[in-house]
Amino acid sequence: MIGEASSKGGDPFIEYGRKHPGASASFNAPGRGGEPASMRISGLIDSDTAEDFLEASLKALGTLSRGESINLDLKDVRFVSSTGVGTLTKLLAAAESLGVSLRICAVSPACEDVFSILGLLDYFGIEPSAGSGAAQGGGRYEGRDGEAGASPSGGLS
Repeated sequence: MIGEASSKGGDPFIEYGRKHPGASASFNAPGRGGEPASMRISGLIDSDTAEDFLEASLKALGTLSRGESINLDLKDVRFVSSTGVGTLTKLLAAAESLGVSLRICAVSPACEDVFSILGLLDYFGIEPSAGSGAAQGGGRYEGRDGEAGASPSGGLS
């Protein structure tokens, strides 16, 4: 699937946007001045969108060469489910297998909270924001008065 990238410069996310009106994504190839490629995602990454999102993302990755980089912008993602998190980990693994450096360059508060709760901020190379629960307690999610997170008993609130 990775090798099926569109070499004609088409955006692999066009069909994804048609199929999922509550979600969208775009891909920009690397710039001539050495700027990395980029993917910008908005809306939802959940069980309804994840498979199509991964397929389009792998096509975009397939246009890159070993040693190139891609920035993933998640600042407009309103919701990411556990399936979406799994999809993002698959995308990171695929990039690594191709020798492409994938970097998450921006996250929405919703994504940051989910990654923090799951202990994945470091895995994805995300610096916690000052206002996030992850910024409390040395980068691990410690819960926020009444919000989901680790309770003193170790369970979820």
